[in-house]
Amino acid sequence: MRPMSKKPVKKVNAKVKIKAKARPKSKVKPAKVSVDFEGMPVKQIAALISDHLAQAGYDPVLTGRGCAAAYIGAKLRADALDFVLTEHEVPELADAMKAIGFSRTGIYTFESRKCPVDVIFSPPPLAVGDDLVKEIATMKIKGCKVRLLNPTDCVRQRLAMYYRWGDREAFEDAVEMAQSYEIDMELVKKWSDWEWCGDGYGEFVRELTERKKQ
Repeated sequence: MRPMSKKPVKKVNAKVKIKAKARPKSKVKPAKVSVDFEGMPVKQIAALISDHLAQAGYDPVLTGRGCAAAYIGAKLRADALDFVLTEHEVPELADAMKAIGFSRTGIYTFESRKCPVDVIFSPPPLAVGDDLVKEIATMKIKGCKVRLLNPTDCVRQRLAMYYRWGDREAFEDAVEMAQSYEIDMELVKKWSDWEWCGDGYGEFVRELTERKKQ
């Protein structure tokens, strides 16, 4: 299939490779910091939380709808930020989140009255469908850094939610990403076939084609 033409491409600041069995940093007890997240864009909230966790010795990677929102901006609303950590203990993680005003409301869910989005920690490994993620992107926002899925893997993660659970919102996120960023469509197609979702990929391509005509 010939690659589809794209709108002006946006590029990520930098990319770094993740070693499959990287040894996590030792954890440190973070100092308490008062942060008011109200009015901040999602990507800035993600960067502040990510930077705080990195200083505490964690290696968070942003995934899910929050990742798509970080790329797309205000057009896409996320109610939660999903991070994957290589290794953590819940009590220590709860202490780290408490230091910036978050309380644990579920085993891996945290919320704050000063933050418009919840924070969720998904168990490792970092994957899209059944495919392990080997490369991530880095986005810098106002002196803080957030590590997140690259645009192609973000599309695959959103499509995985659609393929497996029929999440139409996730499908729309994937389309928005593919319209705005340079995506490796050949990889997405091969991966979709591996996921036994060739029909879903066909629907994805048709939607992109229709929107291109508009």
